[in-house]
Amino acid sequence: MSHLSGGTDEGLMILTRVNKGSGDWNETIFPGPDGCETILWPRIATGGVDHSVIHMLALTPLNVLYQGMEGALLYSQSTDGGATWVQQNVILEGMTSNEYTGIAGDTYEIQAQDNNVAILVGDPWCDLMLFKSTDGGDNWVKTIIWEHPYPMWNGTPTDTFYCADGAHHFAFDPDGMVHVVFGINRALSVDGTAQFWFPGVGGIGYWNEDRPTFSNNINALCPYANCPDSELIDDYSLIGWTQDINNNGEIDVLDDWGTYYLGFSSMPQIHIDHNSRICVAFSSVTEIYDNGIQNYRHLWVRFSSDGDFWEPFYDLSPDPLHPFNEFVFPSVATWSDNDFYLVYQYDHEPGLAVKGDEDPYIENTIRFMKVPILGVSIEENEFPNPNVDADVLQNVPNPFNDKTTIGVNVRKATNLTLEVANVMGQKVKTIDVGFVLPGMNKIEVDGSTLNPGLYFYTVKAGSSAITRKMIVE
Repeated sequence: MSHLSGGTDEGLMILTRVNKGSGDWNETIFPGPDGCETILWPRIATGGVDHSVIHMLALTPLNVLYQGMEGALLYSQSTDGGATWVQQNVILEGMTSNEYTGIAGDTYEIQAQDNNVAILVGDPWCDLMLFKSTDGGDNWVKTIIWEHPYPMWNGTPTDTFYCADGAHHFAFDPDGMVHVVFGINRALSVDGTAQFWFPGVGGIGYWNEDRPTFSNNINALCPYANCPDSELIDDYSLIGWTQDINNNGEIDVLDDWGTYYLGFSSMPQIHIDHNSRICVAFSSVTEIYDNGIQNYRHLWVRFSSDGDFWEPFYDLSPDPLHPFNEFVFPSVATWSDNDFYLVYQYDHEPGLAVKGDEDPYIENTIRFMKVPILGVSIEENEFPNPNVDADVLQNVPNPFNDKTTIGVNVRKATNLTLEVANVMGQKVKTIDVGFVLPGMNKIEVDGSTLNPGLYFYTVKAGSSAITRKMIVE
């Protein structure tokens, strides 16, 4: 399933085929409700006998008022593999305009385990809530995991309050109980017209159905030990935070890092194996590792046998693998054996090109990783991008005041050039390396003639043009 953007059809595109793994795909349109035919950002899960029951979520557009909400979350259910729909575009009780002004895009997920189905929803401006069904989606029970201190917020000024940051995940254990992990941040609306957040605040919260929920106190989710009224307990309900790697009692990071509009530690994923052992992976800004301008995020993991005691933190991206890269967007498989499995994205620059940092676009790579559940050693496979002709490493040293070296791994024989531009986009240096053979090539840049400051260097190899940052002191 996918939503449609910019086309003439309204609704979701559904692709089906009779035989798993082979045959032609058939396209059908799943329409939105009357009066709001366009629906977006679907999520899907399957359960029941032979996974024949389909559970789906989709959201109405955020700029359209539907049933009193700007962003109404819709649930649909098919019991025959999608041939017919017995529930279609339903707003679940407890998530209507009586409780919320709207749900934000991509702040919800759905999973199924046989007849158990659960939906997790939440962001900084509404409750963090769980909807659970034990009868295949016919009846639902709502639990507010964290109650928002400003219910039905619609543009009024607020005090600063700690909150769920919108990145969260959950898993069923073998007994059908739901376990939730969520990123933590802090938010504020000064005049009621703009929303603010605090990128230096972060932490990973943990909750399960056997525990009490968090209140609407503005400090209930405060991740700091000296915070009054905090309801988080270290290594119990607060299970992730930025690590003091050099053990000096402080977190030593530069003044900038990739924000992602999330907390310092966020993007959590949880897996529970058949022995009820819990694995939680998350992305966290990490001290020591930086490019001279911004600190990188690494992937971290913690294990627990019962959710009450959590084992030490493990860095899933340590030396000597590739420590000076940005590791984000982990996604953990629901199935495991002696290992649990995840994919994640990495690149050479912290942050995003499309918002926040607005860095130049660079190559991103998806890696597959398996992590032993009873011990940590890592096996990875990189999925190389066949459309990219070279891999460009960060210049070393960086910052520099004389000379620096850039490593370029060329995948096929090609012409290789390097261009250096200042922050105004003006080209200040060009190096024509010439025709090179496949393999690692090194380009030396003389910075002695450049004024101190930030520069962008672009390596061109064949059809690829890859940009990085460097600093001249």
